[in-house]
Amino acid sequence: MFRTVPRALLPGFAALALNACSPDGVAGPPDTVLLTQASPTKVVMQALFEGRVDRDEQGCLRLDSQDRHTVVWPFGFTLVRRDGGLYVRDAFRRDIGRIGGPFRFGGGEVPTVEGADLPAGKRELAESRCPGRYWVVGATNLKQ
Repeated sequence: MFRTVPRALLPGFAALALNACSPDGVAGPPDTVLLTQASPTKVVMQALFEGRVDRDEQGCLRLDSQDRHTVVWPFGFTLVRRDGGLYVRDAFRRDIGRIGGPFRFGGGEVPTVEGADLPAGKRELAESRCPGRYWVVGATNLKQ
């Protein structure tokens, strides 16, 4: 016996399917490089970063600091386009900050992409478009 899905539900299923196909859930410009860790981690670095995160000419998200580290976000983080800007959202769908605006989070530097726990495809993308040092984000729920 076949069961049918009510037609009213089909647009919702289609939207879910399309979102599942988008890389990392990115809703920002297609040329923005959002690097996220391959899996959740329980151990994080705890150095404090306070400052802006900017998008460079190659589409990489970098710390606005002397070394311009490329940011590697925790597993499950996404970009969302809203109100004319790009927002970083955590795995619980909470906004962490707006690209070009102030951020406050823990983490630490890794000198090469191998230390950033990136999936293979993202590792190649990081090496080709976002070379240099990397900042692996740790805690993002830091109080002022």
